[in-house]
Amino acid sequence: MKEDLKTSILMIAGFLDENLERLLLEDSEMLMNVIKYSSVEECRKVIQIEKLFRSKQDDQMPRRSTDFTFVRKGIVGDWRNYLNQEQSERFNKKAKEFFQGLEVYEYWKSLGIF
Repeated sequence: MKEDLKTSILMIAGFLDENLERLLLEDSEMLMNVIKYSSVEECRKVIQIEKLFRSKQDDQMPRRSTDFTFVRKGIVGDWRNYLNQEQSERFNKKAKEFFQGLEVYEYWKSLGIF
């Protein structure tokens, strides 16, 4: 995904809705905006803006039930710095059970993920 974000975004759009993929292919400015605003840096900016807004808003304003306070680094494989071996093995087992039987499982298996 990080190697070719444009292709990944188009694949995800096509998976979600063929019309969305076509729209992005026909409107290069919209596609470039999706690419730009999908970056880790842009996600961090949005969170900082929301924090600033919330700190200035009236206490009676409704709040989201889930407040995300951080964005990961966006580094492939960074999970290794947070999960120990046992946690990693448990996650892989659960993911394998969940995805087995789906088309994506065979693709990931061919890449050596499972």
